[in-house]
Amino acid sequence: MLVSTLLVIMMAIPGLALFYGGLVRSKNMLSVLMQVFVTFSMITVLWVVYGYSLAFTEGNSFIGGLDRLFLKGVFDPATGAFAMAATFSKGVVIPRSSSSPSRPPSRRSPAASSSAPSPSA
Repeated sequence: MLVSTLLVIMMAIPGLALFYGGLVRSKNMLSVLMQVFVTFSMITVLWVVYGYSLAFTEGNSFIGGLDRLFLKGVFDPATGAFAMAATFSKGVVIPRSSSSPSRPPSRRSPAASSSAPSPSA
């Protein structure tokens, strides 16, 4: 989850910077690039401080709690391992696709299929 967040931020900074930079005159391009960079830097810091905690911890029915402020409990320095990432899919079961066969199709010999009556008869 944290890697995907980082990838989205790394993708959005140049994308939005170039998009908004294309809407202004060339003399204001650097200003717009810096504004986008500073805004996303602030968003990243706020996500680390309390955004992750509010999004992925138990709380009331609308917003999570503050149990994971500053990503507390996400990384265990003693073992060097990360905790399992939280997702929005808690309790979701993905059903089996109806188009995929549950068992391999039976193989009939050509002689067996020719002896069967045709449906039009």
